[in-house]
Amino acid sequence: MSPINSNILTAHVIFEAQEPETGRFDGLKLATALGLTVTEMARYLSVSDSALRKTPNSNNYQKKFLQLSIIAQRLKALLDNSLEYTRIWLRAPHPDLDYQTPMDCILEGDLASVNDLLEMFERGQTA
Repeated sequence: MSPINSNILTAHVIFEAQEPETGRFDGLKLATALGLTVTEMARYLSVSDSALRKTPNSNNYQKKFLQLSIIAQRLKALLDNSLEYTRIWLRAPHPDLDYQTPMDCILEGDLASVNDLLEMFERGQTA
């Protein structure tokens, strides 16, 4: 049996966004990993900046962090596992989103449009 390649095993993880001790998402770390400001992450969560800063790993935020992380993980996989390319793609206006950026859609609560776009790319379709 061949050894397991840890790069394959962990390609879906954004280590920069999680606490090593618990594995839980930290909103400040996730924001930094995805190129978001604290204000943008707080907006995504519908909380104040101070609430996010006070408890960035709150259990109340974990589901929304997971949803955002899944989008980032899928995108990262499509972009040669590059977090840098992922951040750039999220901020680039896209024609299939009426020239909004994917991040603008996410911050407005429209994760479905971004997920649909990613699904199209994962299936090898183009616009």
